[in-house]
Amino acid sequence: MEITIRKKHRKLNHYKTRGCPLCRSINTKFFYKGKKRDNYRSYFCCNNCDLVFVDKWQQLNKFDELSRYKEHNNDPNDKGYRKFLSRLIKELIPYLNEGMLGLDYGCGPVPALSMIMRNKRYNMKIYDPYFYRRKRVLNERFDFITSSEVIEHFNNPYGEFIRLNKLLKKNGYLAIMTNLLNDKENFKNWHYKNDLTHISFYSKETMRWIANKFNYKVFFPNRNVIIFKKIRGGQL
Repeated sequence: MEITIRKKHRKLNHYKTRGCPLCRSINTKFFYKGKKRDNYRSYFCCNNCDLVFVDKWQQLNKFDELSRYKEHNNDPNDKGYRKFLSRLIKELIPYLNEGMLGLDYGCGPVPALSMIMRNKRYNMKIYDPYFYRRKRVLNERFDFITSSEVIEHFNNPYGEFIRLNKLLKKNGYLAIMTNLLNDKENFKNWHYKNDLTHISFYSKETMRWIANKFNYKVFFPNRNVIIFKKIRGGQL
């Protein structure tokens, strides 16, 4: 598929540091210049929260981003995909009670995770900025929120985590699945960065920073699953 690049970025210095889109710090540094397989993107690292992020002028436009998402095969009847989602679900369920209200945030074109959770007797609602833009859902509060393979797509993680915090009840759980970046020295060989819709990369240190800012407890039950518990309201 032909990729449309924002025109302005061609005039920019790709090595000039950018402000962090998560913590808003200007204490960032140039981190890595990509190759052909990741469209020669420029990556920056925040010295404050440890987020690694793509230069905003090298991110896909909304049309190309949507086209990529439509290529995803999120079939809830596919055993492989169900097994993939189970990595998040099995870690979250011990914290929940039957009948709780949950939100599948960034559910994609087929809300497979919410379907599985409904079968386990949880009440679920869904939201996706492209496929299920149900604004009324954003006025509700939830016992738990799931977000599988979503936060790496955030172009404004600052605003997104504020929204997630507002949606989550006190003592609620935010369960996230994403590939954590814990080996920066091998970043050039990390396959996860080569998906052009992936623009924000988090380490355990980034997750601890989020937990501290929002007064969450944070758990790392397995390699790519993160669970936050909301102790009290907090905001960046």
